[in-house]
Amino acid sequence: GIIRHDAVVWGFARGADVDFDWLGAAAKFQEALRLSPDDVSAYAVRAWVRELSDDNQAAASDYSEAIRRDPGDARLLLARGAVYARLEKYPESLADRNEAVQLQPRSAEAYVARANSYRLMGESDKSIADLTIATGLEVSYAPAWAARGEQYFLLGRYDEALADLERAQKLDPANVETGKLL
Repeated sequence: GIIRHDAVVWGFARGADVDFDWLGAAAKFQEALRLSPDDVSAYAVRAWVRELSDDNQAAASDYSEAIRRDPGDARLLLARGAVYARLEKYPESLADRNEAVQLQPRSAEAYVARANSYRLMGESDKSIADLTIATGLEVSYAPAWAARGEQYFLLGRYDEALADLERAQKLDPANVETGKLL
């Protein structure tokens, strides 16, 4: 049968299965889109499936189609921005993340994502500024503290880096990457 919207959650859960048939899943979403071409969630989930199978160009195309159908969804813009970053299309990544911040100005996640684009483009000051906004918006959001700590570390600002990384580790002790930086 065709995967319907309520089966999307099942698809995400199955993603943890190493033997999951990603190409088969993409084919099922293709068939779902043939039958219901305006289903934004099908484009978004097929994009996610394509990301997981390292087909980032196709994922970007699917996210673009989903955004065309629902331009006000910041989550889609953040997802496409992440794909553009992996494709090293940094200006496009930044544009999507700028738009996500405009749509959700109280989202720490959006600021952290945009900070990553700034970092990738060598704009450390703008990256730190966004990460500082993110830590102010959501003081318990460990990824913001970890990213700012890493940015400070890269700039040789070790005391500030240590303080932020320790805070991130305290907020999320299971984060192995933060632990490695400490």
